[in-house]
Amino acid sequence: MNKIEKITVASIIGWFFIHLVIFITTKIAPCGFDSPLEHLWPFDGGIISCVYDLSEFLIYGITPIIIYSIYKILSKFSNK
Repeated sequence: MNKIEKITVASIIGWFFIHLVIFITTKIAPCGFDSPLEHLWPFDGGIISCVYDLSEFLIYGITPIIIYSIYKILSKFSNK
């Protein structure tokens, strides 16, 4: 792997873990009354607004991994 691919993989892993933390956090403490997340910025009606379910996790967290995997497979075939 060259330097650009290493940076891309590190970025994808970081992106995945950010979305994994958001997904797990919204499942452990859903928003509403007496929620520890109701005063935390992304969950207080702002960007995330406490509705981050499995479909969003798959789109935002898993899709970049799938796209990169497809790219790597296709680049192996084009090099041969």
